[in-house]
Amino acid sequence: MPGPMCTKLEQQELLFDRMVERCGVDVGRLARLDDGQGYAQARTRCLLCPAPSLCAFWLDAAPSNSEPVFCPNLDLFQQCIPQAMRDARKPSGGA
Repeated sequence: MPGPMCTKLEQQELLFDRMVERCGVDVGRLARLDDGQGYAQARTRCLLCPAPSLCAFWLDAAPSNSEPVFCPNLDLFQQCIPQAMRDARKPSGGA
């Protein structure tokens, strides 16, 4: 019978995977950062994050063009978003 820690780990793993997908992170690039340490650190930050409820709410309800400013992995994730996707997210400057 799984205990509460197992459930928390599973929930955080699911949130991490959803956040990576939602943010458009290139998982291969993330896995190569710092010889794999970037990925491991991101997973650990997610596991220790004090805001899983906010994360789940954001994933379910935030507009597609918003950023998870509360996420401790945001800076790292932004390094792993392909340039074309970053360019597509920029607001157009036309009048």
